[in-house]
Amino acid sequence: MVMRALSLLSVSGSSCSLAAGLESLGLTDIRTLVRLMCLAAAGRAGLSTSPAAGSGASERPRGATKASKPISCLAYLSTAVGCLASNSPNAAKLLVQLCTQVTTGTQLRLTQR
Repeated sequence: MVMRALSLLSVSGSSCSLAAGLESLGLTDIRTLVRLMCLAAAGRAGLSTSPAAGSGASERPRGATKASKPISCLAYLSTAVGCLASNSPNAAKLLVQLCTQVTTGTQLRLTQR
């Protein structure tokens, strides 16, 4: 359900504020979005594969092509992460730290300190 709401938010364009939508969903912590990205990339995000869940072109972020659910999910999450990072210097700094951990092979520290 969260991913469905996130997909709709990420394609809404100028019709609503992505940042406000993320806040309404309680997704303002970039660590939460990174956790969801890790689960989606591993195929463990519990994504529906039924046709009723919808994967039409109208639900893809701009520039994304029709793809499988995990790839589409990652595109939506990427849009959300970009929004948080561009609106919060602290989120951007944390994102750089998380990316550094991934590239150096360090286990992600996604819990709050």
